[in-house]
Amino acid sequence: MRGVEARSYEATFLCSALEQCTKENYLPLFVPEFVDGLIGSDVFPFEFYTGSVIVFGRVGSGWSSDAKVVVAHVPNYFMYVNNLRTSIGQGVREGACKMPVRSFSHLLSKANNDRVFVLDSREVPNNPVMSINELLDSKFVHAFLGGVVRAEKYLTWLQSKGVSSVSLGVHFTDFMDTNDCAHARFLAINNSGLYADRSMNATGAFVARRRNRGIGQFLEDLFGR
Repeated sequence: MRGVEARSYEATFLCSALEQCTKENYLPLFVPEFVDGLIGSDVFPFEFYTGSVIVFGRVGSGWSSDAKVVVAHVPNYFMYVNNLRTSIGQGVREGACKMPVRSFSHLLSKANNDRVFVLDSREVPNNPVMSINELLDSKFVHAFLGGVVRAEKYLTWLQSKGVSSVSLGVHFTDFMDTNDCAHARFLAINNSGLYADRSMNATGAFVARRRNRGIGQFLEDLFGR
């Protein structure tokens, strides 16, 4: 990948792939870094998971609560393998893992339309395939790729590779009727799709780069050892 010193880690279970890369002092790339490394390159990848997450949850309480979707390209609860393993042990629901309210609230507080995006549930499309032109106008796709400018660059690059439409994997949860927790998935990407519907307990691979001390310290401050 152009401009990115990276390695891939694959395992039968995603948790094991994350454990492998963190043991070697690597951290999964977030979507923005992943696509930045692709734009202008000759690489056309198979599917990889990223450290970015999509989180479905509710803000408020009772009948006045609103369904919100957070797309975050920052260190998060599931980048600690013990947290991911614990959450999987608590039960994977339609591919999603529980995220504690505290962690969900933290991501909401960091919303900046740069690395953390907060969307209303109605802004998440349910089309399985969308044309490049449709994707250019999608707030969800802007959030997935890390902003309007990056989305335009990446989708234009895909067009230059002969891609005219892209698979859009979104599994809209039907269990957003509770305030006791949120549910999350890692975002995945390949040469013809953007996926927010992949299971947290499936076979998969991360692309990771050597651990950045600043990111590592952020993780430790936020979640502790």
